[in-house]
Amino acid sequence: MQILIIDHREGLLRLGLQSLEDVWPLYKVLESGDEVRAKTYRKVSIKRGSQLEEGERKPVNLTIRLEKAEFHQYTGKLRLSGLIIEGPEDIQLASHHTIQVEPGMQVTIKKEKIK
Repeated sequence: MQILIIDHREGLLRLGLQSLEDVWPLYKVLESGDEVRAKTYRKVSIKRGSQLEEGERKPVNLTIRLEKAEFHQYTGKLRLSGLIIEGPEDIQLASHHTIQVEPGMQVTIKKEKIK
């Protein structure tokens, strides 16, 4: 795991995940209420009149307020779920999203206080 940025004043921590072994320590650092920003994929739906057409999945940078972190021991996957608080204009804020953390990702965490 690479620590890319630590800003104690702002409470920011940016990490570069290099392998599956980096997922467990990240899971132990996260707490409910943290703001987590990462590149993820979101299915975009288009409303045409009264019909809702499902679009394709597109890459977006989203910030969620973490509600739940789930570590799947046998697969080594970490899923972070919460409300979207920041993202592109076409993404509805205050809707739920789950970020699946994988090696090769950069994750930015904003905490009240960095320990």
